[in-house]
Amino acid sequence: MFYLVYGFFYLLSLLPYRVMYLISDGVYALLYYVFKYRKELVFSHLAQTFPDLSAKEREEIARRFYRNFTDVWVEMIKIFSMSQKEAAKRMKFDSSLAEKWYSTGKSVQIVGGHFMNWEYVPVAMPLFQPFPALAIFMPLKSAVMDKLVFRLRTRFGMFLLRAGNMQEEIKPWLNRQYLMVVGADQSPSNPDSAYWLNFCNKPAGFIKGPWIRAIRQNQPYIYMTIRKPKRGHYEFTMYPFADNPADFSPEELARKFAVTLEEDIREMPELYLWTHNRWKKPWKPEYLKKWVDTAPPKLN
Repeated sequence: MFYLVYGFFYLLSLLPYRVMYLISDGVYALLYYVFKYRKELVFSHLAQTFPDLSAKEREEIARRFYRNFTDVWVEMIKIFSMSQKEAAKRMKFDSSLAEKWYSTGKSVQIVGGHFMNWEYVPVAMPLFQPFPALAIFMPLKSAVMDKLVFRLRTRFGMFLLRAGNMQEEIKPWLNRQYLMVVGADQSPSNPDSAYWLNFCNKPAGFIKGPWIRAIRQNQPYIYMTIRKPKRGHYEFTMYPFADNPADFSPEELARKFAVTLEEDIREMPELYLWTHNRWKKPWKPEYLKKWVDTAPPKLN
């Protein structure tokens, strides 16, 4: 079954971009106007994050978001047959900060949010900067799709560590230089053991792992953002986040990340993944013991 599915997507990926984007346009119309895919959730998130905007302004952000969202999936399919030359044409990658840290012999951590097109990160990271690139892979429920996405994301040399076996799979890298990519905005599986703080005007839980690991390993942390200057083209930019994480507490790093991410979202809201229910785990008063923000919870 895997090879049938892989073959189908590979053949589909050979279609010209103009045809693929026509498909994307059609899927956008179906998702937004017919099926209204998670539309209520998206509009709720936008109203929460941008209360000062008019309903019309938020609707325009939503429309642009859904257009970008459907583009992500056709662009993901194009990766099946994408060449390095094509990747270099469509992805502008500022590697200067990575090169700086690579020359020191240190390993680094890249943190960021789920901006579009996040599926190009496993393409760009191995190709356009000097470190071996690692990321954590969350297993998918479908065995076929799990194998398919795993192969796609490793096609250009990204090393994926399966979340359920990460402690074992990271061992070969402990004495080697590497760059670890972490999507640090994901919802915590266990809200009782999360850091809680205000995020886009509502309390949200944040995973602890990246910030505890930062203190323990004291590896330089870099924040990476993605911009989309035009359709099918993306710019990846890295910014200093914490050169010496041990100078901070894990709670301070979590706060800094939340503030940085929110600023990023407000600058380019149509590129953030609003269909993900970031606030699925609701705030409870007993989480006050896990509250790490300097401001009280926003409960409006």
